[in-house]
Amino acid sequence: MKKAIFIILSISLLLACTTKKEEQVKISELAKSYKKLKRMTKKPVLVNPGIAMLCIGPTKAMVEDAKKEKGPHAMAEVHMYMNETAVKAFKTKPFKFPEGSVIVKDKLNYDKGVGGMVKRHKGYDPKNGDWEYFYFDKPDKIESGKIQSCIKCHSAKAKNDYVFGNWAQSRETLRIKTK
Repeated sequence: MKKAIFIILSISLLLACTTKKEEQVKISELAKSYKKLKRMTKKPVLVNPGIAMLCIGPTKAMVEDAKKEKGPHAMAEVHMYMNETAVKAFKTKPFKFPEGSVIVKDKLNYDKGVGGMVKRHKGYDPKNGDWEYFYFDKPDKIESGKIQSCIKCHSAKAKNDYVFGNWAQSRETLRIKTK
């Protein structure tokens, strides 16, 4: 009986470790291959078009205010990528992304970097929509998991499954048709 319990506990621990490792491997693979996902934008989109539409160059204070309101990507030009699971969910309002959805934001201008989110299994992080976040400047140095800066910003969109979609307001920049 003790041997059976030991074997069951050993297998459970092995599965728990394997699941965590597989999640990390997937992010590592995603960091190298995200451009194979569906690019959602025909051309780069400025995350904060309000500043772009001003007839003056933004002041440092304006940029800081934009970052407070829109988060760390406020001044970034981006291309957005999604896997097919996320693309289907993105066509609905409000958003409800199923497990396995992948959304990637590729920052193109002076503040280069890649950020993204992967919808994990129910219970991964229920207080924050079960999203795993990741960010990297170089694919070999990835920060991933329950990143507090991402959670803090995305919590503002809890009713929209923690996903911003304001970059898609200008439908002519999209590569898909939405309702």
